[in-house]
Amino acid sequence: MYLLTMCIRSICRNRIRSILLVGVCGAAILLLHIYQGNLSDNLQQLKDLPKIISITAQVTNRNGSRDTGLEIDPQIVEKLKVSDYVKDLKLTMQLAGVLKEERKGVEAKEAEVSMRAINRGDALPGFSWKNVELTEGINSSFLEGNGAECLVTERFLKRNNLTEGERIRLLIRYPKLDDLGKVEWIDGGQEQFQIVGVIKDGEETGEWQELPDVVVPFGWAESTRDAWKADSASFILNLEDAEDINRFKEEMKEIPLHEIQPVGENNVEGNALVVRDESFLDSAARLKRQVLILEWFRPVISAVTLLEGYVAAWLLAQSQQKEYWLMRLEGVKAGNCFLRFFLEHFFLALAGLGLAGIVLAGVGTQHQETTEVFWKSGGLFLLCYLSGTAAALLLSGRRSVMASACDWRTG
Repeated sequence: MYLLTMCIRSICRNRIRSILLVGVCGAAILLLHIYQGNLSDNLQQLKDLPKIISITAQVTNRNGSRDTGLEIDPQIVEKLKVSDYVKDLKLTMQLAGVLKEERKGVEAKEAEVSMRAINRGDALPGFSWKNVELTEGINSSFLEGNGAECLVTERFLKRNNLTEGERIRLLIRYPKLDDLGKVEWIDGGQEQFQIVGVIKDGEETGEWQELPDVVVPFGWAESTRDAWKADSASFILNLEDAEDINRFKEEMKEIPLHEIQPVGENNVEGNALVVRDESFLDSAARLKRQVLILEWFRPVISAVTLLEGYVAAWLLAQSQQKEYWLMRLEGVKAGNCFLRFFLEHFFLALAGLGLAGIVLAGVGTQHQETTEVFWKSGGLFLLCYLSGTAAALLLSGRRSVMASACDWRTG
């Protein structure tokens, strides 16, 4: 209590000096806050980069010349489905059919039908749910299932005198491709489909895109015949931070999906992957460079803060030599003398921390992220400043003892 009382009296007695020291500490903490805030912002941007810049990937053949009309191994599709790095996987399968119309009162006939199996609406170019009229009780998620349900185009209904909700029987055919992409259609059995929606005829996004007559769930096609293969696959990368991009590429190599080779074989096997990550990598490299530069400055800033504490304590100690010796003459131990002057600096540094907090609150920047940065910068300042203060007080006390001894011997 005695030491605390002396500290408070000294601070009050030397008001101008104390106010100046509080102002210096507050300004230093604000500068550290700006530095720490820039560092934290860059680190957070680096972490959030995958959410800001979407990275898309597309399965292609070996030389990258073809991304549709492929034959993608079902095992590759399964591994893509379970990968934590794959989001919004879009799969399509090229099929064809023959409509078997055998209704009473209608002359039996066959009609060629264009077909496509998809797992998402956006997997099909030119497709938009706003132009689809679904049967009551059916929603777009049916494409993710494996039921024998289908969407048909309005022109297909009119051409074949069909109505929504009817069942149609189709002879399914699947393509077999040679290395040059020449198609041979193979019979794959018959199936009855229920029409659960109609795709209205019209223009998509201002550009005419002819859609297949019949659209069926990819899951149904996948579960029907092992020989049927996806002819295109694309997805968005699901990354937690920028460093995940390298782990993703390592996983793709294990599937295996290789990098394209322009001089590779021009076949139809879907075993390569094009990752469109140029903008992402450029932004990540820029942010990492900024973080590295800021990290380089951390030792310098810490050293300057430590030096500030050392110089302030040294100058203050020189002006308090008489007070120091009066305490020693009263029988106060050297350790308690050190503690008394150290506490004075500690309280002034805390006051500077409070002043910096008031300034930040006054300019309206006190939110959760800023508060965390403030405490980090304040903690760094107190650690470095008080370390410098302790070093200066110890050295000053030692020199005072040596000077006293010299005076005693001379006397």
